[in-house]
Amino acid sequence: MTAFMSRWRWEAAPCTLALVSAPLISAAYGLTGSADMQGGDHGFAQGLRGVLCLLMGAYLISMRRLCLLDHPLIRPLTFLAGYAILTAVLSANPYENILYAVKLGFICLVCGNVLCLVEQQICSERWLALCAWMVLILVAAGQIFGLMSGNTLAISGGKYATGGFTQQTAVTAAQAVSIMPVILWSFPHTWSSLGGVGILLVTVFFTMRRTELIAAVAAIGVVLFFNGIVFRQRVPWQKVVVAVLAITMLAWIGLRTPAGTALMARFQDLDPSEGTGSGRYVFWGIAFDHIMNRTMDAQVVGEGIGAIRDVLSHGFGLEIGCHNDWLDVVCAFGVVGLLAFGWWYLVLMRFIIGLYNDHHPAFCGALSVYVILILVSFGTGGVLEPTFAVTYASLGLWGAAPIGGERYEYAQGFAC
Repeated sequence: MTAFMSRWRWEAAPCTLALVSAPLISAAYGLTGSADMQGGDHGFAQGLRGVLCLLMGAYLISMRRLCLLDHPLIRPLTFLAGYAILTAVLSANPYENILYAVKLGFICLVCGNVLCLVEQQICSERWLALCAWMVLILVAAGQIFGLMSGNTLAISGGKYATGGFTQQTAVTAAQAVSIMPVILWSFPHTWSSLGGVGILLVTVFFTMRRTELIAAVAAIGVVLFFNGIVFRQRVPWQKVVVAVLAITMLAWIGLRTPAGTALMARFQDLDPSEGTGSGRYVFWGIAFDHIMNRTMDAQVVGEGIGAIRDVLSHGFGLEIGCHNDWLDVVCAFGVVGLLAFGWWYLVLMRFIIGLYNDHHPAFCGALSVYVILILVSFGTGGVLEPTFAVTYASLGLWGAAPIGGERYEYAQGFAC
């Protein structure tokens, strides 16, 4: 045990810090008002993430496992990061392309580090679960602080939405749903996972973020379906029933509060006949029209990160992104970027199908990852941000897991 802990301290420390520091980095970024991507400025958050990237990369080099970045689960994102750097010279805001590549590199290195740590038997499922619970505690504590201190946002007639220590409700909601796959994966094994699901749902509820709440509920529904029907031999039906009743009661209580009324008003805005989805339907149309009418070279190569912000600033009056990862990627990197992004989801789906065919215990967790990433990528965007570090760490853990007594074909990246 002493030898294990001594190895853990120096080998797993960079990756562990990368996972548990996400809420703290986001809070510091929001509180200090760090300069954003434009103009080449940088702040504390970017600097710390850069240091973590160097440390995680140094670990892979020291273990002669840098080729893990060629793993099929990581390869599409590595390609997209490299393409962002190559096309930076063609962008009106080259620094934004570089910073985007660093963010992609961060999540690739997280996934690669977990793959290597598991292969070296340094970290395990319990380690990832502990990291997830630490993030959950930090996020929940931030929510409590926000509600008690009045650090909230007036949304849909009610002042209940809070991002915790900052006003960044989108970041808080993303951090919460990024933990969901790990909590759901442990559902068949521990009763504490029910408490974790409840805390996560309450956290997302008080961000008033619709997409993340839909994604969380959909992931829960998928996991309960497969655990209760398809894999019912592994999970007592009583546990599934208790989970359904507990979540139903939590929803019934929450929706009957003033905060619930405000949230339902936001959901009504998603109806195209009554609202605009907080403007999404308008600027999605503007972005789509711009994509369809731009030059052929821009269609193929893209215009760089930040170009769509200028388009929406002119057509919509706000300097914002598309709130849709698919539109953002197409605008920034053209057809090449779209193919790379689609490639990532195709590889992930093939990986999940392989887990299902082998009845692997990680199947439900990996499927919940797919559900969450798909819904968030379409509804609000940001699945390629470091806030989803725990999600990509879970993929690294499951990608290294033995299946059928042998290493799964997608873990062949270990054979370097």
